[in-house]
Amino acid sequence: MVIKNLVFYIKLNDRGQYYFDFWFEPSNWSKVLSGWALEYTTVENVNRLLGEIKQLSNRELTKNAMITSNESHIYIQERDEVTFDMELVTELKPVTLPIEDTLFLFRKYRDWLERYENCQIPGLIPESKLDTWSCVPNEYVKPEYWEKVKKEREDGEEV
Repeated sequence: MVIKNLVFYIKLNDRGQYYFDFWFEPSNWSKVLSGWALEYTTVENVNRLLGEIKQLSNRELTKNAMITSNESHIYIQERDEVTFDMELVTELKPVTLPIEDTLFLFRKYRDWLERYENCQIPGLIPESKLDTWSCVPNEYVKPEYWEKVKKEREDGEEV
């Protein structure tokens, strides 16, 4: 296995926007592959990516055996290797990994996203679950507050 010290995390910018990322050694490879975390942010999307990689690796290979997203490409040139090319977007040189390492990485990423989506990472609550989580159990919050939150969201106001 060429992937070592794999870490998943969420980055938050100064405007309050967040996005998913991962890091591993060798870090120059990680920089190229982590760009795909921006494209695949749900369990469903990562499952689709895994399926596409498996499908491309199992069929008769052609020069067009690739997955494309925003001028970035994943090429499967040989059944046991996957090349990630984001050079046009990031100016980073393409990276080629064994297919088993690629599948390992995206399975681990999918598992981490699944834990995140199901509120199983302490301290991280997905936006989609904010109306069911608070600093105290919801049964201790007055129902009037939840009605106010619901109304403000429907009206498009800040909570």
